[in-house]
Amino acid sequence: VTECRVVSVDRDRLDRIFRAHPSLALPMLQYLARTVRMLSSHVDNMSFLQADRRVARCLLTFQEETDGTLHCTHEELGAAVGVSRVTVSRVLSEFARRGFLETGYRSMRILDRGALIDFASQRED
Repeated sequence: VTECRVVSVDRDRLDRIFRAHPSLALPMLQYLARTVRMLSSHVDNMSFLQADRRVARCLLTFQEETDGTLHCTHEELGAAVGVSRVTVSRVLSEFARRGFLETGYRSMRILDRGALIDFASQRED
């Protein structure tokens, strides 16, 4: 989608960079800690949350357009949270019935972000 440049950084090179610029070590550790927390959260969500909660949390991470529209397919959303397209369709229909969002072709629009946040953060019994 965008032009990128990939650089391989082996341990020796990283050691040289940190010796030359010690102030880079702390931001690198903070970045790695955030990444580990994010990945741990993903594993927890995939393992312990019901499908509807996983879908809600995933929707809340997507970048909305100015009118609140999200562009993604049911297949993409299902792949992101580890459920089938059929399950995503069922969950989104329920969210639409509750007034959380409205669905369209390859898109949806969040109507009540607060309610979706509340639903996503509810503890399961």
